[in-house]
Amino acid sequence: MNQERELTIPVEGMSCASCVAKVEKALTHVDGVDSAAVNLASHRATVDLGGSGTGISDVVDSVESAGYHVPRIT
Repeated sequence: MNQERELTIPVEGMSCASCVAKVEKALTHVDGVDSAAVNLASHRATVDLGGSGTGISDVVDSVESAGYHVPRIT
């Protein structure tokens, strides 16, 4: 049985609607991501992983490959 998973991460470096579109496009191209919504005001991205085996590292890598930063808690 697949259980849907939703993941919300912070995204730094976005300054306009084009940035939002670029991050959303990068996220939706990750295998296993069903949908992505990026909010410029809160600097957050919410991703629906649809029960796939896709992990947070895949999501973070796609955001960073698009040229933005996901801060990490240490």
